[in-house]
Amino acid sequence: QPGNAPAASVRLFISPEHIWALDSHFHPLVVVPVAEISRMRVEPAPSGWLLQVRWGDHKAEFSYHGVFAERFARLAEESIVAANPSAASIVRKQRAASA
Repeated sequence: QPGNAPAASVRLFISPEHIWALDSHFHPLVVVPVAEISRMRVEPAPSGWLLQVRWGDHKAEFSYHGVFAERFARLAEESIVAANPSAASIVRKQRAASA
């Protein structure tokens, strides 16, 4: 959901430097600089699963629905970590803190 607009369907494109959330016309709705990510979390939501990503003063929530919602949210998180290993330390710290 960019700004106060309604939620939008996006596809994530992940590189070592950026995560792009692109609409159906391949226009970027959100661009996340991976090096600035301070938090990533996958959690259940009332209607599926969420991947929350925080960087600087910004936050993006990616919502997944359906039978494989949790799996898709975790795959997105794993893909971000695989593309930029420095993001792995963020995820490890969060999991250790919540254990």
